[in-house]
Amino acid sequence: MDATIRPPTAARTGVVPAAGAAPSAEEFLVKCERDFTIVRRLGTDILVAQHADFRRETLERVLHVVTMFFKFDFGYQEQFMFTNRYPGCDAHARQHQRYVHELDKIKRAFDWRADVYDDVRRFYSDLVGNHIAVSDAGLVDYTRRELVS
Repeated sequence: MDATIRPPTAARTGVVPAAGAAPSAEEFLVKCERDFTIVRRLGTDILVAQHADFRRETLERVLHVVTMFFKFDFGYQEQFMFTNRYPGCDAHARQHQRYVHELDKIKRAFDWRADVYDDVRRFYSDLVGNHIAVSDAGLVDYTRRELVS
C-alpha cells in the first residue's frame, strides 16, 4: 500500500472529487464498462480525424469529451480508490495529474497550431496503452478480486 494514501483533491489532481459516498464495487465496475465504451468510441473518432475534411472539428470534439471525461472520471476513480484503500492510489492519482497536464498543453497548442493531430494521437495512444490498459485494468482486477463478494 502507498505509504501516504490521501483523499483526492482538486489541487492535487486538477479534477473535482466525486460528491457524496464512494460507489460500491459493483457500481464502480459497471461504470468502468461504460467508460471503456466511451474510450473505444473516441479512438474511432481520432481515426476519422485522419481525413483533413473532418480533422479540426473532430479533434475539437475529442478534446472536449476527454476534458469532461477527465474532470468527472478521475475524481470518481480517486474517491473510489481512497475509500477502498487501493494500494496504488497515490501513484494512480499522480498519473491522472500528468494526463491532465498533457491534455492542457495540447489544448493550448490547438489554439495556435493548425494541426495537432499527431499530438492527440500520441497522447491518446499513451493514455489507452499505458494508463487504461495497465493502471485502470489493475484497479478493475483489484476491485473484482478484493472487493466483490
